[in-house]
Amino acid sequence: MSISRLAGSLVLAILPTMAGAAPAGETPGWRLSLDQAVESTLQNSARLKSAESAAAAAQSAARAQFGALLPRLSLDGTYRYLTKLPDASLPPSLPVTFLTHNAYSIGPAARLTLFDGGALYKNWRSAQADARAQELQTEAIRRQLRLAARLAYFQALLASEQVRLLAESYRVESAQYEDIRLRARVGAASSGDALASHQKALVRQRQFLQARADLAVAIRELDALTRRGLNADVSLPLDDRTPVPLAAELEPPTFTLALDGLAEALGRMERFTNAAFDPKDPRVQHLAEVARAARLTAQSLAGANWPALSLLVKSTLDYPDIPNRENIHQNTIGLFLSFPFFTGGATTQRVKQMNLLAKSSEEQREQTVVDLQRDWNTARDRLTALRAQEALDRRTVEEADQLARLRYESYQAGQSRYLDVEDANLGLLEAKVEASRTKIKMLVELADLESLGLEQKEQP
Repeated sequence: MSISRLAGSLVLAILPTMAGAAPAGETPGWRLSLDQAVESTLQNSARLKSAESAAAAAQSAARAQFGALLPRLSLDGTYRYLTKLPDASLPPSLPVTFLTHNAYSIGPAARLTLFDGGALYKNWRSAQADARAQELQTEAIRRQLRLAARLAYFQALLASEQVRLLAESYRVESAQYEDIRLRARVGAASSGDALASHQKALVRQRQFLQARADLAVAIRELDALTRRGLNADVSLPLDDRTPVPLAAELEPPTFTLALDGLAEALGRMERFTNAAFDPKDPRVQHLAEVARAARLTAQSLAGANWPALSLLVKSTLDYPDIPNRENIHQNTIGLFLSFPFFTGGATTQRVKQMNLLAKSSEEQREQTVVDLQRDWNTARDRLTALRAQEALDRRTVEEADQLARLRYESYQAGQSRYLDVEDANLGLLEAKVEASRTKIKMLVELADLESLGLEQKEQP
């Protein structure tokens, strides 16, 4: 008979002390799966939305920069009014006026840069690299949010497991105390044993309250990530698998949390066990694109050291056609050449600055690859060790459960001390909690492998 079955057999002795709790339907709560937590986090993250907007803005900037490579068409117009017109007298003393009070010119014009040392082209390529960097940054944030959501979920899952195990342990301690107290009344047990048993029950009650407080914190953390709009009192939460009603001395739940079981969560994450390391992790590729953008910007700036040649084609309706005061259709074509002779070293220093920034990003990329590879290897090593530990945990729990049963039966027969019973009960509780922690650690390492590895397809 296991310790939980022992609690069931002894709980009849303390039923009068149990207080009724509100029906489950009247207690607010959450039912949240691991996949729902991840999806809600991604959908509601302001950080991710900000990154997506920044990526879209970078794409627009790249398209705008491409426009600078194309001919620029415009409709040009000028108007001028003169209050005093210049005049002159020509032989035989005939006055001649060369202008009119009103003068205007209007028509389409096309301008095209023929050569600028590649400045405009390199600037466009740099903008493209920056847009790719922003997209990769968005993907990196998406991965980080998936990991953060899973870690918060696992923390809540561990806290809920501890609440359930401590509630079960408290039931056993309370049942044993009632049994020992009744035996002490008829002289079959000492009053010291009854008092010691009651003290242990109080310790479990205190631990149970602390576990509920930890679970409340985990729920708030999970809500902050998923942004599901939690508006409830979670000060005294309870795992949905914890039997209710609780004992009268335990406060009824103000909130009920229903999460995936440990076995179910492990089943969902097992597909990441063999995830290969992703050498093209978005964090690595982001830095590569940042370096590329800086290099291209440096080349664009260096183009300012070359002559700039541009073409202007224009067709206008002008007035007046001096010396005739009439409209004229004028076609114009022009070439403009600009060659920088002296800039005070500004261009050279800016080129140097961008090349140094590119070098800095490349060095960061190399270090990031080393760090991510280390983290991936560490996660795999830990997962291997945890799998071996999980097998030991199962055996430990089975033996601790058997030992607790035998010790209590021995105590009832007068062959053991109550201290031996408490040691066995504590050992069983610690074994169960440690087994839960091992599974949570496995889930954390699997989540790390997913975050650092090649994307795995969802299993049906």
